[in-house]
Amino acid sequence: MHFMTAITVFTSAASAFSFKGWRKPKVDELRVSEAQEVCGQDTSVRCCNSKTGNANDNKGGFLGLSSTNLNIFNNCFDLSLNVIGILDGTLGKKCSGNVVCCRDFPFADITGPINDGRPCIDLVELWGTNFIAAAYVIGTKDFCFLTAPSLSYSVHIITFSTFCAPIPALLLNIASPPATMSSPAAHLPLPLPEDAINALLQTLRLPQATSISHPQTTAQYHLIYLLTLPPTELSRGYSELVLRVAGNHLPGIKTANEIGVMTWLSKNTTIPLPEVIAYDASNKNPITHEYTLLSRVQGVTLSDIRDSLSDEEMNQIFDQLIDILTQLQSHPWDGIGGLKPDDQGQVQLGPVVDETFWQVPDIEALWPEGETVATLNIGGPYKTYVEYMVAHVTKYIRLIQAHEKLAFMRDTIPRLEAFIAALPKHANELNKVKLRLAHKDLHFANIMFNPDSGKITGILDWEFAGIVPYPQWSPRSSFLWNGIDTSESLDEKYKLWQVFKQRCKDKGCKLFEETAYNSSLQENMQRAVDFLRAIVEVSPRGQRQELIQGWKDMVLENIAKFAA
Repeated sequence: MHFMTAITVFTSAASAFSFKGWRKPKVDELRVSEAQEVCGQDTSVRCCNSKTGNANDNKGGFLGLSSTNLNIFNNCFDLSLNVIGILDGTLGKKCSGNVVCCRDFPFADITGPINDGRPCIDLVELWGTNFIAAAYVIGTKDFCFLTAPSLSYSVHIITFSTFCAPIPALLLNIASPPATMSSPAAHLPLPLPEDAINALLQTLRLPQATSISHPQTTAQYHLIYLLTLPPTELSRGYSELVLRVAGNHLPGIKTANEIGVMTWLSKNTTIPLPEVIAYDASNKNPITHEYTLLSRVQGVTLSDIRDSLSDEEMNQIFDQLIDILTQLQSHPWDGIGGLKPDDQGQVQLGPVVDETFWQVPDIEALWPEGETVATLNIGGPYKTYVEYMVAHVTKYIRLIQAHEKLAFMRDTIPRLEAFIAALPKHANELNKVKLRLAHKDLHFANIMFNPDSGKITGILDWEFAGIVPYPQWSPRSSFLWNGIDTSESLDEKYKLWQVFKQRCKDKGCKLFEETAYNSSLQENMQRAVDFLRAIVEVSPRGQRQELIQGWKDMVLENIAKFAA
């Protein structure tokens, strides 16, 4: 692809992204001034080898850029900088030709090389604000455009035929960037060629698609393709299908769990959900990725139209949600974990699968070599609440011992071990809880709705569902949330929660009674584990440092109730 063509594609792609919730960053004038002294005022864009310091040698590093007005993001983003800095947290040394060096490819240890299908740079924070970044990686022929609005971000990759095309490259000038938890969407597979998708359909004895579209969506763990099939006998009555192509976040277990849950639901409830046409929890297929092929659910997400719905319409939706939750509530289980299909198409208890798990991209970036999804997360299934909590704390002790950024927690290990030893002594009280299947992430974006009929047409994204102690049915309090992370949105969720709670009571639904803790000691146990999980989750990433000590205090306060 030649330079002018590439720029045309880049600008049009940028305008296609959603920047809802975007906040314009504040430019640190002093830092820009310092960069100017190092970089000079050269207006050219050149390649610089990160190790030799020689310009235009095509062996590595990043492009430097100066005196370029980057008004290419239409109304979404408008920023003029005289000098663009570098990515390794310092101003660096000057290469020949006034090109700023980026030594040792600093983000490689966070995201890995681009040729494994992941983006070239990770989400970073610049002066406390999410930022947009673009970088041209010399030697891979790939230009990465990465957007980072406040909630999520997308990745678009364009291939260039020339290593050192003088394209605008917006680089970051940051001092000691914190290690951050990357968005799962940053580690999705590259877009699939249509030939591969049709080859997959052929192996499933389905006809070639008459159209394949790849809509811009906010799916965090999947690429989404909408497939239209011809009206032939081979289509088996399906006209529109949804192909969800999974990233390598939690290999095998996430796809298997979702299929297990959806299979059980389709056989034992009337909850509306997509039909599973086919799936593969491995990458041994024509598209070389895990996938699920589902029937397309008609309607729109409730999050898209919530603001247009009247109180009466919301009450009708609440009644349908009460029916859905009542169906989940009515079936008892004898263990805690996920669900998985067996070779005979039956469903059995499987390992726990949770969105808070350490996932492959962050494991590779932040943990020593040899650590895996299995070594850093709990397994299961577990017979009782106490056994489940003991598994968590045992795993967290191991992580505290393994990661240097958790060294500050090592003085608590004797007390954590005493906590583990104390829990079985209170088993009769602590295990007094119902075990139920829960979606765990039932926010409005996962609810499909037909505005004409007023009916919920589908509940989506069951990949992290599982059998839980009932007080944990909505562990991140996402129920009735519209997916927008603002104080107004959270206030709205609270108001809806109160209305829903009263409507449940009026209809005789005992959801809130049965999801309450049965004793203060039971709640102390869960709170101790929750705060410990938070510490183990964020400390290796260098996040929330101002809160860590308070969380540690809360862990110790709650385990003290067990004389630990």
